[in-house]
Amino acid sequence: MSKRIDIGSFHESDEPVKTPVKRWFHWFDHQTALFPILGRLHPEFRLILILAIIAILTGIMLFWVLLPGTEEKLIRQSWCIEQMHFNGKKIMTYRERSQQHPDGYCGQHIRFREDGTILLPGINEHRIVAKWKWKNRRLTISPLTPQAVSPLNTSEVKTYFEGNYRVKIKGKDLLLQSDHIIIRARAFEQLWERHEKR
Repeated sequence: MSKRIDIGSFHESDEPVKTPVKRWFHWFDHQTALFPILGRLHPEFRLILILAIIAILTGIMLFWVLLPGTEEKLIRQSWCIEQMHFNGKKIMTYRERSQQHPDGYCGQHIRFREDGTILLPGINEHRIVAKWKWKNRRLTISPLTPQAVSPLNTSEVKTYFEGNYRVKIKGKDLLLQSDHIIIRARAFEQLWERHEKR
């Protein structure tokens, strides 16, 4: 006995097939429609707005991540000393007392080296060398081993510069402050820029 086939049971569905993109957009529309204000916008505008917010936040995070830290800023520049005060009194370096420089010329500067040494202006000699370290948002300056430098170099570092410093960098200006000395300096090239404008 032959079986009858119901041809009508093989008709195609009238409902359109949803692609993964359409299913995702339907889910997105359903979820974001619950948000106040945002839910009043058309789904396309909601998507554009959310993508724009994500792009802005990503840009801000990248900016802060790529922004040089204090340690990198110290190393990048040679810092021309404008003033030094030791125990509340202004002090002059050896070079300042022995020479006169035109306005805009950097007579004495501080140089933070990547190898952990720092060049400082001498008080009783031309220039001295010490060690520096940046840790826990504090700068520490200490003498080198006695075998590496002269006794006068070591004495001056211990007397004037040894200690922990608070560091403030604002634009091209640098402030170093310990318990007994305050050093104000400016990025070296800025001095030449100021001099050339006159």
